[in-house]
Amino acid sequence: MNVLNINTRKQFEDWLTDNVAFADARILSLTAASKPDPSSTPSAVTIELAYQIEGSYKAHSRRVSRVFRIRATKIAQYSLSADAAISSEHWSEGIAAVESESPIAFELDVPARLSLHCSEISVEERPKLFETVAPRLSNREVFANAPRTLMPTPAQWQTRFNALDQDVVWHIYRSEPQQTAEVPIANYEGWFLQVRRDLDDAHQGIFFFSCRPEKHGFRVAIQNQGASKLLWQSAMRVLSEFDGVEIHCGNCEFPGADFFRAWTSSEEAQQAAS
Repeated sequence: MNVLNINTRKQFEDWLTDNVAFADARILSLTAASKPDPSSTPSAVTIELAYQIEGSYKAHSRRVSRVFRIRATKIAQYSLSADAAISSEHWSEGIAAVESESPIAFELDVPARLSLHCSEISVEERPKLFETVAPRLSNREVFANAPRTLMPTPAQWQTRFNALDQDVVWHIYRSEPQQTAEVPIANYEGWFLQVRRDLDDAHQGIFFFSCRPEKHGFRVAIQNQGASKLLWQSAMRVLSEFDGVEIHCGNCEFPGADFFRAWTSSEEAQQAAS
């Protein structure tokens, strides 16, 4: 593989531009070669990172990424928390050039914040990385399309949760609970469902980001904004039981029954229920 040597500010900025500043790059590895004095700046820092050029984020799809190995030398400044975790599953905001007396200076989230100022870097493009996208469920947001069920009224949502021993009430942000009759039947976007005993400013509950009729059914998107573990689990069951429902969660799509089985056995669900 050819090696590109960069030692001027313009070369560095042009290289970033050519690679869209490595937005959404993943850090595959990071090593800092220590000097005899651990408190001094390292003699070299090597970063291997990849950014996607083909494929999607959908579970089980094929993903192709360009991979670069960057070696920085003549380092003037280097900072990264000693206990900072490097995660190849973290999608970085990208390499951000910063002002410095050094010709090459940047910050990068790995996900902790790495700061590096140096006089030169060498860049080697490595073989492309081919991966199958792993399924990932979200414990924060879920979308559902129920084509054969009319959009439930606020009272019907409440009844479904009550059947799962969740005494829920409707409210808007920082408000007192409202009687169900006071909740708009045709448009309750922006409202919350919360367990009555948990209603306070810090725990807003299940947020109805959107909910609207569509032909003979409806679509809904809910968000976990401080819902208890049991309330969110109940919401997953409620959504999964609508007739013919298709559910989008994380990077996965499921029929309702399959979704609830997958969600309850997923790592995130286990954490949510712990």
